[in-house]
Amino acid sequence: MKRKVIQIANSTQLISLPRKWSLQFGIKKGDELEVEEKGSQIIVSTEKGVKNKNVVLDVTDMDRSSIIFYIRSAYRKGYDEIEIHYKRPMTTHLRKDERKKISSIIYEEVNHLIGVEILKQKEDMCVIKDISNSSEKDFDIILRRIFLLLIEMGNDLLEGAKTKNDELLNTIEDRHDNITKLVSYCLRLLNKKGYPDVTQTSILFYIISNLENITDILKWGGRDMTYFKPKFTNDAIKVMDGVIDLIRKYYKIYYKFDTKGASELYELRSSLLTKIKNHKLFSGKELIILNNLAHINEIIVNLTETKMCMHL
Repeated sequence: MKRKVIQIANSTQLISLPRKWSLQFGIKKGDELEVEEKGSQIIVSTEKGVKNKNVVLDVTDMDRSSIIFYIRSAYRKGYDEIEIHYKRPMTTHLRKDERKKISSIIYEEVNHLIGVEILKQKEDMCVIKDISNSSEKDFDIILRRIFLLLIEMGNDLLEGAKTKNDELLNTIEDRHDNITKLVSYCLRLLNKKGYPDVTQTSILFYIISNLENITDILKWGGRDMTYFKPKFTNDAIKVMDGVIDLIRKYYKIYYKFDTKGASELYELRSSLLTKIKNHKLFSGKELIILNNLAHINEIIVNLTETKMCMHL
């Protein structure tokens, strides 16, 4: 996209802003924009978010999980107002095989979303609206918080396995919900405001989405432990500790990349896979849990390659 320079008097030079961009971010006369010089480039930016005004969702034929993910997707997409309609008041909670009110499902999910509230409700619909003043400055702080909470979650899962502490394992679910709330907010910020370095926006979206996948795997690990109640051997505990250590190592290289740290991460992943393949070391219940946790190995490897791209 090219713009001609307009000369005003002897010293002032102007270029026009693209109309589509101005409309997308609601730029008006008198607004202040950030102008940053980068060599031969000048970057013009705004703290305003993309104006995704509203979306209408019909959740009539959806089960509980589908409704939650549908609302969460609209939130992450960056809509300022989400209008939800349903022709029947009840739906099915498939995992628990029970009926549940759609209105209570919506309230449950909104409580897990930062910056929005239910501002209107009727018998067959409700409206969720953004009431926050979110800032792109929140992003880096919250991303680091996601990493730290994820490591704490992994440590608690490991401690629960060692001590057979069901009470501690049951808290894994709450930690999952807290991390998911922060993940949703970060993805919403990326969709509404982007990242200051625009070349990193899609990469960060990928990384954060995969951190959420790791959170899900840890959550199911906690559920499996309380359900199967396996007696973990020392070998199984060492493998679990190794998987959690992969998360710790990735956190370190994400914020301070070095090739040695990346190489150590690959070595640990290879060692863990070799141990898990030695089926004679583990019982059937242990293998179910370890094989599920092993998916974290591959996610971390993919994230490490992504971090290499960011580093370069």
